[in-house]
Amino acid sequence: MTSTPATPVDSMDDMVATPYQPKPQESAFFGQVVVIDRSDWKLVKGTGRVPFDAVYDDQADRVRGITIQIECEKRDGGKFTIDTGRNALLEIDKAWHGFTLKSLQKLGVPLSQLRTAFVQVKRVETGETYTAQDGTAKPRTALVFVAVYPDWHAMHAAREQLFGRGNGSTSAGSPPAAAPAPIPTVDRSALEKLLPALWQAAGRDQAVFTTMFQGNPALVASFTLDEAIDAASLPF
Repeated sequence: MTSTPATPVDSMDDMVATPYQPKPQESAFFGQVVVIDRSDWKLVKGTGRVPFDAVYDDQADRVRGITIQIECEKRDGGKFTIDTGRNALLEIDKAWHGFTLKSLQKLGVPLSQLRTAFVQVKRVETGETYTAQDGTAKPRTALVFVAVYPDWHAMHAAREQLFGRGNGSTSAGSPPAAAPAPIPTVDRSALEKLLPALWQAAGRDQAVFTTMFQGNPALVASFTLDEAIDAASLPF
């Protein structure tokens, strides 16, 4: 029995037969958290968000917001800032509860301890869109925390490992002469309260919980794995 040879596909036709599949936008950034501000708002029909007045407004109408800014360094030593947006990120926004919040719960570091911390973050698309000034639809993005480092040098080492020496989007030099302050000492009792949340973020899987725990410098410095398991009251 003879088989009919396959007809070769023209390289031009191949662009339709096997098209390029763009990946969702996702970029890694390394830098220091310089701003973390909490704020309170309420939503008014026809107006949008307005500042919440704790004296006159109903507490049930309060919507919490957060503003985070991270100062990053370019390869030439210049600075640029990435943040959660021009306006405070509200807790009802998908970018917060679906992405930023979950990443912080996974790391297990109290939000209050992130000011001046050295971190790795990335922007990911949320699946939502907004209409830009030119009338085109643009994808909404969220800030996701990937790692928190004990100092600039640990962050720099992680950056070099990810990008390769001399190939990254940030400077490979030494820290600035006026080096930023190191991360403040994390309160052990505050971390202990977050361990149950870390267990939930791990999907109640002991192996996943162990990986998350061991990948968090603040937790490892404060607890042994057995202590973390006991504090989280895990049903093993």
